[in-house]
Amino acid sequence: MSSFTIFNWTWHMVALIGALLFCLPTFWLMRLARKFDTHKPIQASDVKSVRLFENGEWRDANPTEIGQIVNWFNASAFVQKRMQENPDTNRNGVAILLNSEEEILIVPRDGDFDVTRRRTADTSVTYWARNKEFSSFLEKCSI
Repeated sequence: MSSFTIFNWTWHMVALIGALLFCLPTFWLMRLARKFDTHKPIQASDVKSVRLFENGEWRDANPTEIGQIVNWFNASAFVQKRMQENPDTNRNGVAILLNSEEEILIVPRDGDFDVTRRRTADTSVTYWARNKEFSSFLEKCSI
């Protein structure tokens, strides 16, 4: 009876150690993957300025609009990377300038929108994202 109990507890310990070995790397891997995500959320406190292209002209967004745009941006779903920048970038949509001098350009495209993140003058990433409310807001602005 005693050898059965030791054998039983041994397998419980092996299972526990195995679970820890498989679960902990998953946690760290997810944490590491989040750091390299293409669509990273932004904080309203990190936003230096937001400009909207409306009625053919650029205008500065008010604090309420900035908060709403940040919420929509963070709630947006990444769809896929694009190979090229949208040709309407800098002539349409929303331009967000962060305190880190990173620029985020959001341009409507076929019911969704393209996001171009310019980290420095030489590096930029363009991707397709989706958020119904943000898309309708961008469409209204581009009229």
